[in-house]
Amino acid sequence: MSNLSKEQKRRTAAVLIYTTWNIYLERATSADL
Repeated sequence: MSNLSKEQKRRTAAVLIYTTWNIYLERATSADL
């Protein structure tokens, strides 16, 4: 069970980083335009 929770935490962190990075890129590109 502990391994599963660790995997869930990794996936959740990856999703958060991915979403934040996409928002950052969108703001950066819109600022250039």
